[in-house]
Amino acid sequence: MIAIVLTRFVGFAQEKEVKTRKAPLTPEQRTELRVKELTLQLELTAAQQKEIKQVFLEAEKKREAAREELIAKRKSGVKPTEQDRFDMKNKILDEKIALRDQMKKILKAEQFAKWEASRDKRADKIEKKLADRRRGKNLEPTLNEPQD
Repeated sequence: MIAIVLTRFVGFAQEKEVKTRKAPLTPEQRTELRVKELTLQLELTAAQQKEIKQVFLEAEKKREAAREELIAKRKSGVKPTEQDRFDMKNKILDEKIALRDQMKKILKAEQFAKWEASRDKRADKIEKKLADRRRGKNLEPTLNEPQD
């Protein structure tokens, strides 16, 4: 009986492995990686790579600026209103439409179809991860996240 109790305490005393969060990549680094992944996936020409790199870099910089603005608002304690949320969502959708149109101009029809399919698959995967996090599954603490 005592052995069972002691093994229980030993099990609880063992520390969980905490993963450290890696340093975030710059917009330029993220763009470079995305273009290379697309090059492998879609067999892009050098001209296509150059055009896509410009499009992605512009989008990454806009996304980074919006992210920084959102973080600053959160830190100051300002909560977005319903209108602010609507405006943000509307802006994001407009940017997605613009990106889709630009990619359609740059890529060949076959490449574009492949790109859209992979983008949809990636979006589904991200949505599943977010849903799992909301439900509390697969949550692993990191050193940079506050512990409750």
